[in-house]
Amino acid sequence: MAYNCLRYKDYQYKALKRPATLPLSLENVKSFLKVTTSTQDDLIKTLINSVANYAESFMSIELITKQFRTFRDNLYFPIELRKSKLVQIDSIKYLDTDKVLQTFADTNYYSDFNNFYSHIYLEDDANTMSIQLASRFDNVQIDFWAGFGVAIASLSGNGTLVTVTTSDNHYFATDDIVNISYASNTGFNGNYKITVTGDKTFIYSNTTSASETASNVFASFIPNDLKLAMYNHINRVFMNRGDCEAGNKSACDCSSQMNLPAETVQVYNMYKNIEIGID
Repeated sequence: MAYNCLRYKDYQYKALKRPATLPLSLENVKSFLKVTTSTQDDLIKTLINSVANYAESFMSIELITKQFRTFRDNLYFPIELRKSKLVQIDSIKYLDTDKVLQTFADTNYYSDFNNFYSHIYLEDDANTMSIQLASRFDNVQIDFWAGFGVAIASLSGNGTLVTVTTSDNHYFATDDIVNISYASNTGFNGNYKITVTGDKTFIYSNTTSASETASNVFASFIPNDLKLAMYNHINRVFMNRGDCEAGNKSACDCSSQMNLPAETVQVYNMYKNIEIGID
């Protein structure tokens, strides 16, 4: 099992942006469940979100890329970010002695972007000794994105196909189901089967006819073994849904489904980050 055991202080993380789209394709989940009508779509959407929330909590990782904010009392490095996987850091800001928010230049630090919890390190030629902070808690504000995603540089649709260019190599494969989130033109957003056309480009079928230079737009891909584990989890809850169809949403709470399929538990444990915390 790929456990990550680290010591840390338990800082809080606030989600600033969450995707409006489902983390898994409704059509693919319905196909897995062998559901051919739309009468249970709302129920299945509830199960998708509930299973995703349970999986993220159990594994201590983010599936679809989200934006977070966390605070620290001081500019002490390295800074551990306990949201995984790190995609990008937007900014590090601090309150000076006049309680004015200042930006800590991004040339002063770098990150390790590993598969578990990432760290922010101070560059060798940078220092924080001359920075005077306000006399209060939570002086340092860090905004960042985490999840199974890559930043998108641009999207261009011709009414039939959308061409996506990513900022870095995406490492996707043809026929992967990729989630597009946070595009200003919401017609681009959703879960799509893609065709890879280059290290930083891919296309997918979509009727949007527009172009967008992207800022904080992301393509996220949940690994196939984890996606299948979630399908099996959804199937177990769906087959034992009890009162869900009667409108009792609390009965769909996947955290109460302790008897998960063995293969699902095995995969969740493979991706799980073990948290051992001390002050």
